[in-house]
Amino acid sequence: MSKIKILIILISMGLFSCFSKKDLDNNLIKPEINESFKELIEISYDYLNAQQDSCKTIYDLGSYARWDYNQETGFIEFSDSGVVKIKIKYEEVGSISTTSNTWLWAWNNESLLPQVKSEIGKIKEFGIQNQYRQLFKPKWYGDEYDGWAMTAIAAKIMKAKGAYRIPTENLYSFVIFKEIEDLRKK
Repeated sequence: MSKIKILIILISMGLFSCFSKKDLDNNLIKPEINESFKELIEISYDYLNAQQDSCKTIYDLGSYARWDYNQETGFIEFSDSGVVKIKIKYEEVGSISTTSNTWLWAWNNESLLPQVKSEIGKIKEFGIQNQYRQLFKPKWYGDEYDGWAMTAIAAKIMKAKGAYRIPTENLYSFVIFKEIEDLRKK
């Protein structure tokens, strides 16, 4: 058997790659930002900042002693002294890994339950329609600022009521608020 045939067999079996680790990492390079995308980020931040201000003013978010979120229910709950004050139906947007310094869209994250990423595919479709690679490339090098920018865009497009960054040991998960239930008055 010739060396070329052996190489083809090894590549097809996934046992050999003609790409180095560096070449594979190039697939994670952050897409370039054009002027149109910069404008989208700017108007999206304006929208999200207004929503965040409303959440702080109306629901007093940021003042509660505790918050909990649950993928199975799809809710974030803000509470004081064990009493839930605000209950928010959320949608996962994506996450930043502080280990690999990468952004991963929720629609491509297999560890998330379907109920918390049921609508985020709209952002991917918007990205494809407008040729914004940041919105349809599943994973790329990024930082917390990129996470907030993608969250702002998702909030604007999906008419979210606010957003939150959930810190864990090696991740920042970004979510948008779909529905807010005020339990303080009940």
